[in-house]
Amino acid sequence: MAIAQLDIRLDENIKAKAEHEMMVVEGSAFDQFVEACDKANNPNTVLLTAAEFTKESLVE
Repeated sequence: MAIAQLDIRLDENIKAKAEHEMMVVEGSAFDQFVEACDKANNPNTVLLTAAEFTKESLVE
């Protein structure tokens, strides 16, 4: 019950953020995810520019 009581007290923004920051990947989907991560190339200029823009804009 302690978890439920804590959850009630959390700000709605915090709860919404927590719901979207976690992803569970199981089975073959997990293996495919790891393989894709292993094969990933370095980020290109467009991605680096977007990341810098996001950082400067204080987007979370």
